[in-house]
Amino acid sequence: MNKLKHLAKHTIDQALHPDTDKECWMAYQVLKVRYPSLTYQSHNGYHCDGLVDYVKGVQWNYDKLLDTKTDEVLLTTDEPFHSMKTEEIVNTWMRVVGETATTKKSWLRKLFR
Repeated sequence: MNKLKHLAKHTIDQALHPDTDKECWMAYQVLKVRYPSLTYQSHNGYHCDGLVDYVKGVQWNYDKLLDTKTDEVLLTTDEPFHSMKTEEIVNTWMRVVGETATTKKSWLRKLFR
């Protein structure tokens, strides 16, 4: 099975038979639409254990969002990445990379045109 089919199958599996990382996986899928250079980090090659975007220069490990060049902590979350809900992950990521309520609304309007 090629990589794209494997990814699509995993997305459908997560929607129908949620795994422990469903919230993380769905957040990754939403954010990937907005940030094409975003990728997920995985300890086993299958589950979503963190996020990284080397173009934006942001990496999310456990409860810290870091600058990929300097390792400076940009934000520390109250909960670890894998314990957060999809909406919390998306909102936290977008806030750290500089999105505002206005830019989010503009992006969503473009998606639904």
